[in-house]
Amino acid sequence: MADEQGACRLGQLIQRACPGMQIDFALFMQTAQEIVKAAITAPDRRAEQLTSGIAWLWSVYTAVTLVVLTTRSQSLPVGATALLAMPAILLIVAYWFASRVRNPYLVRFDPRIPREIADAHRDAVAWKNRALAVAEAITGIAASCVVIATVGAFVAPTPVKAELHGYILRSSNKLLLAGAFPQHAAVRLLVRTTGMNPAPREVSLLQLVSATGELHAELDVPQAQSYRVSASWDEDKTERSISFSVERAD
Repeated sequence: MADEQGACRLGQLIQRACPGMQIDFALFMQTAQEIVKAAITAPDRRAEQLTSGIAWLWSVYTAVTLVVLTTRSQSLPVGATALLAMPAILLIVAYWFASRVRNPYLVRFDPRIPREIADAHRDAVAWKNRALAVAEAITGIAASCVVIATVGAFVAPTPVKAELHGYILRSSNKLLLAGAFPQHAAVRLLVRTTGMNPAPREVSLLQLVSATGELHAELDVPQAQSYRVSASWDEDKTERSISFSVERAD
């Protein structure tokens, strides 16, 4: 409505400036109507293109995620897993915002008052443009996250698979332990004799893992034929443990 009035005023100004020029007010009115209609339809067309782009990006994201999860022999760290899952949430939110742009915007106005009609039209256009801008911004962030998550998943360090081995000679009461754990982890070692004769006894030790992730320990243990060795440590705010049996060598 405001654009139509502006087009009419423009025609009147041209006619005043050039009295001999013939002004086609119908042409100005038609041009203004096209501008008014395009203000509503343009965001709808852009939203439709955006939803198609989000669907394409979703297919790329799922393919990349499948490749990452199937090519790695070890599970991803918690941070890399969260980064890889973030684009899914962002793409869903972006698709929802883009879909809202194409929904009708409810307005109230008195059809007898041109100013209210113009205000209602302006509010609808502003609302659609805001929703479209949010959808485009979230889509851009999601696309960036897909790239960052893909690179991060491939370069993320593989979690150390904890393992521990023990050996003891028949003529010795020293238990030798060697294993691999997360770097600088504090490993709690517990050795318990098995069997009822002699009575079960326990020996414990707190051992710090080296910077290379290696653990070497030597414990004096009671005389027995077999032992149960347990190791526990904290990793990613979770307590983990492994255990195994050691038989005295002949």
